[in-house]
Amino acid sequence: MPEIHDSDSPVAPVEATIDIPAGPRRSPWWALSSRKVQVAIATMVVSLAARWGFQVDPEIAVTLIGLGAAIILGIAAEDAATKLAASDVEKY
Repeated sequence: MPEIHDSDSPVAPVEATIDIPAGPRRSPWWALSSRKVQVAIATMVVSLAARWGFQVDPEIAVTLIGLGAAIILGIAAEDAATKLAASDVEKY
């Protein structure tokens, strides 16, 4: 790598390097570690059970589907707030 330096600067020369780690091998089930995916799958199971004629009251099915959507949005908002807080800490 080329050295970066200024002849008038009292700072020692710096060598710039970038380490890019190799990505881990993922199993086909890696997406199930996401809370959003888990809630989405549970919501789909409830909606399919209602559609296939299991004894699920329509009001309960709609409530559970709405609850699943609300939980997914809540998780997304929490993730966004965590990233925002982390970026604010880095600024100061």
